[in-house]
Amino acid sequence: MFNVDSHFEIGSSHKVCEDFAIHGSFESPSGEILYYGIVADGCSSSMTQNGVRLPINVDTGARLLALIAKQAIKEIVPTLKEIDENLHHALRNSILQKMDILLRQLGLPIPAIDCTLLINLVYGDQCLWVVWGDGIIVNNGSKNTIIEIVEFESGAPYYLSYALDKKRNELYAQKFGGQKKIVRRIIIGEKDGIVVHENKYKYDEPFFAICSFSGGIENGALKFSIISDGAQSFQQVIEGQYEKRILPPEEALQKLINPKSMKGNFIGRVMNGLHRWEKKEGIDHYDDLAIASIVEIPISKGEEDASSE
Repeated sequence: MFNVDSHFEIGSSHKVCEDFAIHGSFESPSGEILYYGIVADGCSSSMTQNGVRLPINVDTGARLLALIAKQAIKEIVPTLKEIDENLHHALRNSILQKMDILLRQLGLPIPAIDCTLLINLVYGDQCLWVVWGDGIIVNNGSKNTIIEIVEFESGAPYYLSYALDKKRNELYAQKFGGQKKIVRRIIIGEKDGIVVHENKYKYDEPFFAICSFSGGIENGALKFSIISDGAQSFQQVIEGQYEKRILPPEEALQKLINPKSMKGNFIGRVMNGLHRWEKKEGIDHYDDLAIASIVEIPISKGEEDASSE
């Protein structure tokens, strides 16, 4: 049995929150429950003119993109016999088709959806992550906590929206096409401490990962998360000045991905604890922050006995 929750909040340097997160579950025709978390992170530099925000901005786009992704998941995933590497292609095509129609109907420009999109699914005995743009995924379901940070060498993520505009896509390729997408894997182990691996991918390929947990787990409950890159913007105030060094990602992420209780609105409780930590240590996050987590709710011995009667 799983529970899923999400949360988003504004960063200290922003006037409008451009991150968004939603979550939920539904039953497929086969009777299996699909759990989903979706995070969208709007690009702050899009939809501005001479440095001034336009009335319709990426905060609107982030919400629309997340809702469209939810609809695509509900339509596509239950029709599949298994989750494999072809799923992200199907989701991409469906999301782009729906967004193209919606933007035309609403009279919105394509840059309104210049947003990172992260998807986390648990279906059957598999967990899946897809990242278009930059962000963080977490697999905290075994002896090791695995954090994968997806970013770009240039600092300019490749968004799904570029695929809807041939000219913008070509301009991006001319300016940033030589860069690579970097995925840093941070493994926090019980014995080995922190081990970092780094891999590079083609810039316009989404990050895609699947894990199977059919063999069971060895240490506690399964916990899977997707988090916007605002989790890398935690900084400490020292004598009234922001410290230029950003806190190591694992320091803040450990506060976000380890709920003591996994029932109800567990991320709300996690965020309350995070805010107390920030206040005590003089820390804040200057970028918007969004998180969605899918967690297993362990069944106690008493509940197991009752269910078998």
